[in-house]
This record gives sequence, structure tokens and C-alpha cells, in this order.
Amino acid sequence: MSLGFGYAVLQAAQGASVWTVFVSGLPTWGCYLVAHYLVTGRFVDPGSESRELSMPPAGRPRVAFLCGVALMITGPPVGIYGMHVESAAITSLATAVFLVGYYTAHVASTGRLL
Repeated sequence: MSLGFGYAVLQAAQGASVWTVFVSGLPTWGCYLVAHYLVTGRFVDPGSESRELSMPPAGRPRVAFLCGVALMITGPPVGIYGMHVESAAITSLATAVFLVGYYTAHVASTGRLL
């Protein structure tokens, strides 16, 4: 998944057309939606009316959640550097760091894989 997103972001940074970036990122996003549907029975989780921040309970879940958020924050600056040096490997690594952070925070806060 990170390779597809990383490639799309790198193309966008190099001035590719919106259509080219969209087409290169679509299979990656589509595969995620299908996986989510197969696990949960729906493509997108229902929204919540609550606007309050919900933190996992103290202990391992909270530490995992905060580590996940830290990884999500780390990914974009690394990706910007990867785009600056025109490195698909660094950009893909940054995308992977972001996605691992998202996944870690999601599991820690919901207890669900997807």
C-alpha cells in the first residue's frame, strides 16, 4: 500500500497531471476499501456525533496509540524530504511510516484491525 501511495505522491511532486496521480493511487486505495469491507462488512465506518477526543485506557493501549500518532506525525516530513531529493524509496518509506502509525493508533483505540 505504501509503495502505491508513495509513487503517487512522488509523481505529484514532479508535476504529473492530476489524472496520472489519481490513476496511480486508485488501486492502492481500492484495495484498502475492499479489505475494510471484507473485515467489517462496510466500506466506511459510521460517523460519530461526538466531537470529544477519546483516549484509550492507560497502559499499553495508550502507549501504542501515542506511538502511532507520533509515527503519523513523522511520516510527512520524511516524505517531503524524499520528494525534495526525488527518491521513491524514501517517499515510500515515509508513506509506510505514516500508514503503520495510522494502523497502530487505530488498533489501539478501537481494538479492530481495520
